[in-house]
Amino acid sequence: MKTIKFFYGLCLSSFLLLAVSTAIVSCKRDEDIERSTNDRPISPDLLGAMKSVDVYGQIVDEAGNPISGAMITAGFGTQSVVTDERGFFLLRDIVGYEHLALIRVVKDGYFHGSRSFIPAEGMNKVKIALLAKNQAGSFHSANGGTVSLENLAIDFPPDVIGLEGEPYVGMVHVSINYIDPSDLESMFEQMPGNMYGLRNNELDVLKSFGMAGVELSDANGNELQLLPGANATVRFTVPAEMLSTAPGTIPLWHYSEEHGYWMEEGAASLEGNTYVGQVAHFSFWNCDDFNEAVEFTCHVFDNTHPGPGLPLSGVIVELVSEQYGSASGFTDDNGTVTGLVPQGEELVLNIYMSCGGYTILVYSQVVGPFTTDSELTINVDDFTNSVTVVHGQLQDTDGQPVEGVVFFNDWAFTFTTNGYYHMLTCNTVVEITGWYYNGVEACFSDPIVLNVAGEDIEQNIICDGCDQSIAAGDGVSDQQGNYYPTIIIGDQEWIAENLRTTLYQNGDAINEYPSTAEWSSASEGAWCYYGSNPSNEAMYGKIYNWHAVNDPRNVCPSGFHVPNDNDWYTVESFLAPLVGSSELVGAALKSVGIVEDGSGLWNAPNFGANNMSQFKGHPGGARYSSGGYYNMGSIGYWWSSTTLGNNSARVMRLHSDSTTVNFTTAPEENGFSIRCMRDL
Repeated sequence: MKTIKFFYGLCLSSFLLLAVSTAIVSCKRDEDIERSTNDRPISPDLLGAMKSVDVYGQIVDEAGNPISGAMITAGFGTQSVVTDERGFFLLRDIVGYEHLALIRVVKDGYFHGSRSFIPAEGMNKVKIALLAKNQAGSFHSANGGTVSLENLAIDFPPDVIGLEGEPYVGMVHVSINYIDPSDLESMFEQMPGNMYGLRNNELDVLKSFGMAGVELSDANGNELQLLPGANATVRFTVPAEMLSTAPGTIPLWHYSEEHGYWMEEGAASLEGNTYVGQVAHFSFWNCDDFNEAVEFTCHVFDNTHPGPGLPLSGVIVELVSEQYGSASGFTDDNGTVTGLVPQGEELVLNIYMSCGGYTILVYSQVVGPFTTDSELTINVDDFTNSVTVVHGQLQDTDGQPVEGVVFFNDWAFTFTTNGYYHMLTCNTVVEITGWYYNGVEACFSDPIVLNVAGEDIEQNIICDGCDQSIAAGDGVSDQQGNYYPTIIIGDQEWIAENLRTTLYQNGDAINEYPSTAEWSSASEGAWCYYGSNPSNEAMYGKIYNWHAVNDPRNVCPSGFHVPNDNDWYTVESFLAPLVGSSELVGAALKSVGIVEDGSGLWNAPNFGANNMSQFKGHPGGARYSSGGYYNMGSIGYWWSSTTLGNNSARVMRLHSDSTTVNFTTAPEENGFSIRCMRDL
């Protein structure tokens, strides 16, 4: 990731509040719903101007095992994706700010996770370890009680617990997960947000003396909270090795899940080896020392391997302060990382490589002190420990270079450039595989196992195995006589063009509502052309509201139906192994070519598009519930028949700048394209 902040400590008495239902798994994007410009209280002076942000990474558990099916949501927007079987995710074009971007993570059985970072122009990288909800104990609300786990204890007075703001009487179940601040590597992966605290409208760096996630619930899993005006006492035992530097009094902070930083609220006192303080609500809390900060940017380049000046992406840059401990972040695809560091402190800069489960130190030097915002370029001419570069070409059976993807040990991948790939590794054994699409079928290589010992290895990868699992169907005509070619993807048959009918299956007419007034007030099925221009139908089909999707008369041809969420997920699951990763399925569904050179309908870059599935997804844009049109050329939208209630339904979405399949939730009065399918 280009700019992830360097996180300095907190005494996080992090009481994690799981207030959002995991049933809300929509993948909204800001342009899908018209919004007020005042719906997020963000300070421009603090966070700077709004900007578009790309971020990818991995979600793991505390043992480092990947977590699949975790929902990743943009913190300042609404776009979301789900992690694949390796815990990986990719979000493009989310809303961020010059000085802060934020993502949130939700997964059943775990406390909510989040990460905030200074966004780069390129691809930002994060790694988040979710905390399991450990059952620490229970007490009756009328009696109060003390619940403890590891270095955290909480004293609850009688009659202070509420359910939705009203007094609650019954058993209170407490889940806790303690985070050890002396284990810095684990702490930075597990903690929410980062180590930034807001004081006097400035972000300071914080130093941790203990963290924990805490959740209160009743027997049915409903979230409980302290009643207004009530307090509970928190007691954090300071690790022995940190006690000598612990201040006698320290500010208390609570974490703003909305903003991605910490806000000062109260104080805690050191009694013996324990910080004691009062809290009025259970969000994340911490008791932290702090220092004024400056912004530091580091650019890291590899000068030891083929291609002098090659950016070192995905390495860990750690800064160590004698006063504030250490903090770290990943470099982005340009070899850059940025963050806040303590002002006026001499720092040790260490560079580590991740080796799939462990890290090794590859470079170290002293930097600073910094009194103003600063930049530094590091040219690594000699690695401290053995590092191997694996590079070469991805080739077809004729030995010609092809554009595709190279996978390393099933936990990392890289796209080729002009057929070439390059990867640094500190593993002693590396398994690599390649994949590309030849215009007809997905082609892949056999796994290649390399024993590496620090030297450079040139290894070409030949994709000589091809599997055409996509077949042409017999085609189908709708009730109006419009003919559609069909494709068979696994056990499903799909129409390979967007729907164009104006009739339900029984012959009843669907209303055409071209005007803004008609569209915005429609309470029944309706269709229109994008921009109310009939010339758009030939390539993009018609746009329909969800009332047409949900009508029992069925808008699709006989035997076909509008796909629900499970139908879309089945397509994604079927294509993922063919293209090498679920993160590349969107590329397999998009039509190829760009508007700029006349080769297609997508605005540049139409990233990764290969139409391997023959789905031929075009960027047909959409229509707001208020009647306005948007995003033709940039995004294609297709209805799901799945409703989430509250007048909203699910939509599948493909983007010009993404290789993934994205899902969103939009008002049922919005207008999107329709693809019909049937199970075979």
